[in-house]
Amino acid sequence: MPAHGPEGAGLKLVSVVPANAARGLPLIQGIYVLFAPDTLTPELLIDGAALTRLRTAALSGLATSYLARKASDRLVVFGAGAQGRAHVEAMRAVLPIRQVTIVGSSASSPRAVTLVEELRSDGIDARVGDKHSIRDADIVCTCTTSSTPIFEDSDLRAGTHINAVGAFRLDMAELPASSLRRGLLVVESLSATLEEAGDVVAGISARELPETGFATELITVLGGEAGRVDEHQVSIFKSVGLSSEDLIVARAVAEAARG
Repeated sequence: MPAHGPEGAGLKLVSVVPANAARGLPLIQGIYVLFAPDTLTPELLIDGAALTRLRTAALSGLATSYLARKASDRLVVFGAGAQGRAHVEAMRAVLPIRQVTIVGSSASSPRAVTLVEELRSDGIDARVGDKHSIRDADIVCTCTTSSTPIFEDSDLRAGTHINAVGAFRLDMAELPASSLRRGLLVVESLSATLEEAGDVVAGISARELPETGFATELITVLGGEAGRVDEHQVSIFKSVGLSSEDLIVARAVAEAARG
């Protein structure tokens, strides 16, 4: 995943191995090399998984700060891996979260139990839940590798904001197609979404979404040209990850390290 700009140039090499979870290893591993602006001198080597974790959750936090209801305080996270924990931190950074529910791969998921225990040790009101936990959620973050929708649209209540980051291939899907058409769908890039977001492409194929104009790009929301219309609207930020985001975060890491 290469990118270049005023921040310099960067290249991320990653591997994605779903079976790694059972081995106690990260799903995504890799390295990121940052090159200085102008000279392109190699400047910094960053753990690729850590950068991806930070970038993905930070972007969800940015979208949430613009799209979610300001009083949102009940968070449900699907997925108990690195992104699950990172999204708890990101949501707490932008909203007054008072309750966190972690939904693992099963009701007795060891990873979900472990994450809940870690959150509780940090003083967070956390619990293990199931797919129906979204009935009481203000914010939902989906951080899984599922190939089929992980909750039922009938459980999704009005006013909920969703950050969907797990389905980054065309053979993956976390969200029901009926949920995608219910409210405001926001993406990083329309073209990248059509190439990588399996749940969105499936929604278009099922004619739950139009082939064009199916979503609003995040930059439009940040510019104040689009956004939540009322407290009852469902908003969804569907992220697939862009190399430009990696570069921006890598530059911020380099500046922090230099400081």
